[in-house]
Amino acid sequence: MTEYTQDSFNMMKQLLKQGREEGVIDERYSDEFILLYTQAMVNGFSQPEIYQQALPFTKEWTEVLLKGIAPNSNIIMKDK
Repeated sequence: MTEYTQDSFNMMKQLLKQGREEGVIDERYSDEFILLYTQAMVNGFSQPEIYQQALPFTKEWTEVLLKGIAPNSNIIMKDK
């Protein structure tokens, strides 16, 4: 793992821990699962054919990702 990747990984784990402590992130999901899920999403979106189809749904994708792991949050996605 590169130093940048390791730093990002550690930062994400700290954010997940903080979110659990604040009662925002659902404790049913392990750090490993959330990080793998996020990686799968990023890898999928790096495929041009998927990216082009998903682009009009950016708001929905973001809401599903965030509300899925943090159902108790008050995240509101606003249109630009």
